[in-house]
Amino acid sequence: MTADLLNVDQVAQMLSFHTRTIRRLIKEGKLTAVKFGGQWRISRQDLQLMLNRKDVLEESSNIWTHQVEEFLQGKSDPKLARIQVCSVVDCYLSSQAVKELAQKLLDLMNTPDTARIYAKFQYMNFETTGKARFILWGNPSFLTKMLETISKYEEKK
Repeated sequence: MTADLLNVDQVAQMLSFHTRTIRRLIKEGKLTAVKFGGQWRISRQDLQLMLNRKDVLEESSNIWTHQVEEFLQGKSDPKLARIQVCSVVDCYLSSQAVKELAQKLLDLMNTPDTARIYAKFQYMNFETTGKARFILWGNPSFLTKMLETISKYEEKK
């Protein structure tokens, strides 16, 4: 299996969606996927295309807002990690720059790193306002790596 293909569980974990939501998005044609050995596989490119769809963006925004609210209310699961961090990062970048940055974060999420366990991120690209919002969850050491990736990207621009 190539590193460019993700399974439903990986996509669900990365987006903080239930696996049923990912399968529904596939069934509705909002997320392109192919079956290998009876299991859905999603390319990183198709995942990014889905995340740029306005209807998916609105649905995702509602889910993620609810998850951030639950985190702020102290409803995070202590079984996942003893120390948990949630960070919201707003970036004012071109659509192309947002896609590049999101790909860098996705690549980081796909690296074998023990600090990555339970980490996840989402992003929303509000093209009309030129703003992108990244929501990051995880332990402090991995979130530091994610924030450094964002910071380094900004420095290059």
